[in-house]
Amino acid sequence: MGSKENVQFEEILKRFRKDLFGEFSSKNRKEIAKNFRFIGSLVSLKKSNYYSSWYAAVDDSEYSLEVTIPHSIKEKSKVERNDEGTFIGTLELVGRYKFGEAHLRLSVKDIQVSKTKKSKPIKVNTFEFPVLDFQENWRVAVISSEGDGFKDAEAVLKSCEFIDYELFSCNLLEPEDIVAAIKRVDPSYHILLIVRGGGKGLGKFNDVRIVEAIQNHERYVVTGLGHTEDKTIADTVSCYCANVPADAARHIKNKCIQEREKKKNVIETPSVSEEKSATPTESGNSVHVVDDNQRDSNELYKTKIQGVYLPLLGALGVLIIFFIVKFFFNL
Repeated sequence: MGSKENVQFEEILKRFRKDLFGEFSSKNRKEIAKNFRFIGSLVSLKKSNYYSSWYAAVDDSEYSLEVTIPHSIKEKSKVERNDEGTFIGTLELVGRYKFGEAHLRLSVKDIQVSKTKKSKPIKVNTFEFPVLDFQENWRVAVISSEGDGFKDAEAVLKSCEFIDYELFSCNLLEPEDIVAAIKRVDPSYHILLIVRGGGKGLGKFNDVRIVEAIQNHERYVVTGLGHTEDKTIADTVSCYCANVPADAARHIKNKCIQEREKKKNVIETPSVSEEKSATPTESGNSVHVVDDNQRDSNELYKTKIQGVYLPLLGALGVLIIFFIVKFFFNL
């Protein structure tokens, strides 16, 4: 790992993974180590909902450590994404560690930035929601196990007639298995949905291998990892993250409905050729549209005038002239 401090982290991480319910949960407190130092590159950076702190991840090429940085510390250090440095703070156990859902996080108190070194920029997924032809359904690849998380998402996906989905089952406690499932998804799928129903293993989604698999997939990615407060790196690089699987699936459903309504409105807009061959006639500022039946009636009326009434009018005119001439001769 290249540094004494990070070797210490590696040792703690090994003990954490091996004996969560023993050494760590027996302390019954969040704090694992004070003034803990971790050297690496800031590969992600995201504001919290209230802008009082930043969610981030520091990567030393072997491990990714989730960190929280108070806004004042970020402003003081002027740290930015891709900067390398030493991140100092309290290493904590966060989550419901009594139930096996905990992971390690560094609450940063100081940052020593080394701007002479730059890491490889992390690629945040910025793909737009796919726009399809009107008759085409969205294909969703679901990365999950066959548990409650998938069932919650499936119930929402099933309720939308515009969505076809397929489960790519995997062991959500094994990063290698998650990565393999993502790689099995071929380009014919428009959306990648990663969901889990809670419980232990949330920290697995900080694994750099999972993050890179999401980035390299190059599709619209949605996560619903079954948590409420802590954001993983997988959440950071996804296009949209929800707290629970059902909300993640509902986001996809709502987007599909919105896009289908847009297409429907465009298709249903009447064109000139579809208006029953309507002929507009103007009178002042208003426009009157004549339909086919009315046009036929008008044509019949014109025929009657030309064939019957015109000869009668001509005969009447001759009689009028005759009486006028006779009147003048009698005078």
